Amino acid sequence: MLFAKDHKTLDMFDPLARFGPHRRERLEKSWARLFREEQAVSEMTSYRLLCRCLAEQCVVEDAGGEGEKVRVKPNAEVASDSLQNPSDPDATYSGHKGQGYQAQIMETYSTTSTAENDMAAGNADESDAPGLRLITHLAVEQAHQSDAHALIPAIESAKDRGLAPAEVLADSLYGSEKNIEAAKAMGTEVVAPVPGGEGKGKSSSLSEFALTEEGGIENCPMGHAPIEDKSCGNHREVVFAVEHCFDCPRKKDCPIRSVRNGYGFSYDFVFSYAGCSIILL
Repeated sequence: MLFAKDHKTLDMFDPLARFGPHRRERLEKSWARLFREEQAVSEMTSYRLLCRCLAEQCVVEDAGGEGEKVRVKPNAEVASDSLQNPSDPDATYSGHKGQGYQAQIMETYSTTSTAENDMAAGNADESDAPGLRLITHLAVEQAHQSDAHALIPAIESAKDRGLAPAEVLADSLYGSEKNIEAAKAMGTEVVAPVPGGEGKGKSSSLSEFALTEEGGIENCPMGHAPIEDKSCGNHREVVFAVEHCFDCPRKKDCPIRSVRNGYGFSYDFVFSYAGCSIILL
């Protein structure tokens, strides 16, 4: 279900909750406090969006005797779920799709034609039309969300309406080991390209990355630590600085690819009785 906000609707959650106490304190001491004390201004949607933009894309610094100054963050430091358009504050950013939203769609398919089905039923005719295809799941998401997290909710949605698929054909991002096992438990087989596919040689180089105990990347083979390492369960997304990767002599054999705020890749960290492994997505 989609919800539309009007100019009188306040945020359900604190838009600054993600920031630490030091950052929040500096924002409290900035010019924004002059307007925050005016209720008529602080309740305006435009004012709240301005505060969000300042918090997500700028840094308030102490300029010594000159007071304070606002510095715009470099692109590498701006999160993909930051404010992209004040006219549509829920829109986010994807390095592959750009600004806005994305849709997850699942439809039925048939491995036999209508003619083959009719012949089997004894009602053969001269038509050879493809089998009926119906959309069984549709979900609108923010652009920054990973496809890796969309498969299981789609199967659950179809199952709740009595349309659970026996088999799902999907791209490699949907075919992580975690998704395959979860779908199997619901009676659905996932058919997807092997994660890493054409870059199989690059996948093997992942063993050269130093890992933390939690399954994160401590540093790359050249000794550089990532500037960003996000996790959601066993799934992780890691980003390295442009200056470390752009002219790196090992870039050709590295699994990194260009993303909005640097160079990075996604992977699943899998524990087993035999040890642990990382699967490039």
